[in-house]
Amino acid sequence: DHYKQQFGSEVTVVTSGNDWVDFIPKAVHKGAALEKIMEEMSITSEECMAFGDQWNDIEMLKLAGTSFAMANAVPGISDYCTNRTDSVIRELEKLL
Repeated sequence: DHYKQQFGSEVTVVTSGNDWVDFIPKAVHKGAALEKIMEEMSITSEECMAFGDQWNDIEMLKLAGTSFAMANAVPGISDYCTNRTDSVIRELEKLL
């Protein structure tokens, strides 16, 4: 909250681990990157799958048609996901 109050008008401040704080330029986030990939590859959000565990994953998780909160995710991340998992590999094997 301290950093958000100081810098929140200039950048997005989110945690990305127990010891990390990300200072991200506005409109730059994993969701924007995924959206660019989707445009380049002509795919829809329904064709995308994302996995996340931290607050810097929110935009990407909201954009992907199928999203997974990891079992060790910080509280609240699963609110933005369609599923929970403890194994990315297992979910990819199910898909493939």
